[in-house]
This record gives sequence, C-alpha cells and structure tokens, in this order.
Amino acid sequence: MKQSQQWEHSINLSCKRDSLSHLRQFARNALSKWAIPEEQQYLLILALDEVCANLIIHAHCCNDAHAIEVKIIRLPNEINFEVQDSKPDHFNMALYQVPDVRQIILEKKRNGLGLFLVKQIMDEITVEQRGSIKICRMKKKLSLPEASS
Repeated sequence: MKQSQQWEHSINLSCKRDSLSHLRQFARNALSKWAIPEEQQYLLILALDEVCANLIIHAHCCNDAHAIEVKIIRLPNEINFEVQDSKPDHFNMALYQVPDVRQIILEKKRNGLGLFLVKQIMDEITVEQRGSIKICRMKKKLSLPEASS
C-alpha cells in the first residue's frame, strides 16, 4: 500500500509590516512547487496574507520583538496553513461573524472585508490553544489533475 505524501514549509516572521512581503514570497515559492493553478495560488496567498496581516498589525501592533510562525503543509488533495502565535489575547478567527457587506459599502469603510474573503477562500478554519501558543489552521481542498507517471 502506498503511503500518502506530505510536504511542509515553514517560516518565522517578525511582527513588522515588512514581513508581509517576505510571507507572500515564501508562500509563492512553496505553492509554485506543486501543481496548483496560478489563480488558486493567488487566492491562497491572499487568505494567508490577510490572517498574518491582522496578527502583525492588530494583535502585535507591528512590534518587531514579537514573531509568528507560518507553516504550509501540502497533502495529496489539500493545502493547510498553520499560523502559530503566542499573543494570548489575539482575535479568534474561528468566532468571526461575517459583517453586513452592504453596510460596509454604504458606509464606504476601507476595512472589514479581509476576513470575509478568507472565509470565502478557505474551506475550513479552526483555532486551537496549546499552552501559551494559539494555532490558526486553514484548510483548502484541491481539485488537481492526476499526475502522469
């Protein structure tokens, strides 16, 4: 019986805005190694970037003495992102309620839709607490053509 293969890439990011460009490049490099359509790669990177930006900017206030760890795990038919953070009181994305998009548009707000997009892009989002570490996991099922042998 053939075992399923798993690949993992990880990066530690300082909680400063400049780290977001490093995150996007890291994700682009990891995702481009797999047969994931470019459009789907962009959406996955957008979702990961939004979650990390919220942590870096809002939870950590761009304090570069703090850091988060990001893992990209590729399973045969799935991509998993894990974002590990030691800030105990940060926002729990699993409890996020989708805002009234019409109200945001009417009020011409510039913020408030990022996590809405993440929930639209990803199939599953969970948050787990392990001691002082909070782990946000995001999963996306992939419909990829079978690789030819």
